[in-house]
Amino acid sequence: MTPEQVLKEVAGLLGRSKIPYMVTGSFASSMLGMPRSTRDLDVVVALENDQTPALIAAFDPEAWYIDPVVVQDAVDRKTMFNVIHLESGWKVDVILRKDRPWSREEFARRIPISITGTDIMFLSAEDSILSKLEWVRQGGSLRQIEDAGTVLDVQAEKIDFAYLDHWAKELGLTDLLDKIRHQEPL
Repeated sequence: MTPEQVLKEVAGLLGRSKIPYMVTGSFASSMLGMPRSTRDLDVVVALENDQTPALIAAFDPEAWYIDPVVVQDAVDRKTMFNVIHLESGWKVDVILRKDRPWSREEFARRIPISITGTDIMFLSAEDSILSKLEWVRQGGSLRQIEDAGTVLDVQAEKIDFAYLDHWAKELGLTDLLDKIRHQEPL
């Protein structure tokens, strides 16, 4: 099973369970920038506590590894958990949306991207850049800054720079954004 097929299945499961989601991480930046391989898929969900049973039930244990105890702990702590597609071995990191202004705004700005004929919700190009830069600031690899730079390059004509500049300032990422704008080394 390809990552696109796994992602399509996850999007369908979440959609049928009425759980809002968006694809983020390296798969998203590859769709918005330059393609590169990734080892997992990252999906942010806006999950209410009462939706936890529906989320767990959505992933058939014959097809997916999911640990209900880990899921409940992640929901309680607003962190993340993963599910694994048993046939393909693909891991999906399910990240609970943070409750902060940018995270709410980022989620509200989701965009549909067609994957094998199905619209799947992704974060926007601007938010992909900001997300990658935030990972760099938190100690992530330089690969993250390369991803942010390729999204900026590929999407340059479509970028809302006022939005990007505003949130880069709010998140303390202006210096990193300036570096990728001017293609400066870190």
